[in-house]
Amino acid sequence: MAGSRGVGAIIGRRVLGGAITLLAVTALVFLLASAAPFDPVSAYLGAADEWADAATRDRIHTLLGVDRPWWQHWWAWLSAAPGGDLGWSAVYRQPVSDVLAARLPWTVLLGASSLVLAVVVASGLAVVAVRRPYGIVDRALTTLATVLAGTPAFLVALELIAVVAVGWRALPAGGLVEPGEALTAGQVLRHLLLPSIALAVSLLPWLVLHLRESLVAGYASAAVSGARARGVSERAVLTVHVLPTAVMPMVTVVAARLPELITGAVLVEAVFGWPGAGQALVAAATAVDYPMLATITVVAGLVVIAGNLAADLTQWRLDPRTRRAIR
Repeated sequence: MAGSRGVGAIIGRRVLGGAITLLAVTALVFLLASAAPFDPVSAYLGAADEWADAATRDRIHTLLGVDRPWWQHWWAWLSAAPGGDLGWSAVYRQPVSDVLAARLPWTVLLGASSLVLAVVVASGLAVVAVRRPYGIVDRALTTLATVLAGTPAFLVALELIAVVAVGWRALPAGGLVEPGEALTAGQVLRHLLLPSIALAVSLLPWLVLHLRESLVAGYASAAVSGARARGVSERAVLTVHVLPTAVMPMVTVVAARLPELITGAVLVEAVFGWPGAGQALVAAATAVDYPMLATITVVAGLVVIAGNLAADLTQWRLDPRTRRAIR
């Protein structure tokens, strides 16, 4: 019973706080979009804007509701969204739900593959670094991680394109498939590699640094000293006594980096022309596409809330101190 109350308290707190945050964020999105210097009429017309007469521009002006205040756009979208009507995308000329249904799977694929790659590589590098704490390898990896932590994802993406795609011609520079080729798993994998690496590199430094600190603390614990005194092998010390204690902080760090993962995905998709929701977000921002902007923002917020909730539940499960605090 106490366990159920603890889980209920965690979920209730996250859901309530998340709902209030999302409500405020969507209002802020509409407010900022209304103040953007972009012309939604020109964005809607596209190449035809140059030849559009005043009457045509006035009709589209009225159709898009450019003269309406931002809060009317926000309230209209907010009232319809709970019923499944996410609005009409002016930039894609189709319902927002259809745009997301076509693009979200590619963003999920990019984000999931990047996150898995970052966690696996970070775990390996951190384990190597703490074999000899503060040694040459440890200092080199820590320095490299610190430098990469200040490098934007789009810069990493551009460097990979310049070296791997243009210089070595080893992998494609962008898109989902080669022009004229069918959509196959092999084509998608080849085009996924560089964006995944670019996004993983942006996550890697923090994961390495935090996991390294957890592993160093684990090796310095009394349990490890006792295990070594009993003649337990170093492999067993790592897998039985050190790594389990580092799992919880790692989960928390991954959850805390979800906003960075989403922001990085937007930049990486734009650089590589990856047909995901991040690319749609950029197009919607330049076209002041209110429904698309709000919906993608809500989806991103839900991902962050779900990640934080998963981290809280994991911490509650693994750390007895958390359970006592909630009770």
